[in-house]
Amino acid sequence: MELRFLHLRRPYRFEAPIEGEFVLLLQITDADVTAEEQRRLSEAIVASGCRYALCRGVECSSWDDSIDDAAVAAEIDGTTRPFLMTTWHEDEPLEDVLEFMLERTAFDDFVPTAFVVAEVGGDGRTLAEARAAMERARRGGQP
Repeated sequence: MELRFLHLRRPYRFEAPIEGEFVLLLQITDADVTAEEQRRLSEAIVASGCRYALCRGVECSSWDDSIDDAAVAAEIDGTTRPFLMTTWHEDEPLEDVLEFMLERTAFDDFVPTAFVVAEVGGDGRTLAEARAAMERARRGGQP
């Protein structure tokens, strides 16, 4: 299993830290992300090789929609990409979302082996919590 952690700060940019396809947990902690920043990040996620995006945190359902919109726009523009699944996880504990990410994001012919946790804004606390949960999971406990 390949695992990466990203802390996205202004100016917000997303570049895939993994070659090939991956699952992304996008933790939004910045309540002041502009519509333009959200659109640009969503487009970059769609272009990156992400096959499953889980959105959690501030206005997470709007991020789910934004990534879906970016995927549809890419398809209309003629950019052929594999299907990108999205979900949002409002008010769900981080450990539950991490467990979902690791155990429930396979679909069709996509079986994930690479995972990215990205925090948009914030102080990196979500990344530290995710690292600790993943370390517990590697030792045989739940994430």
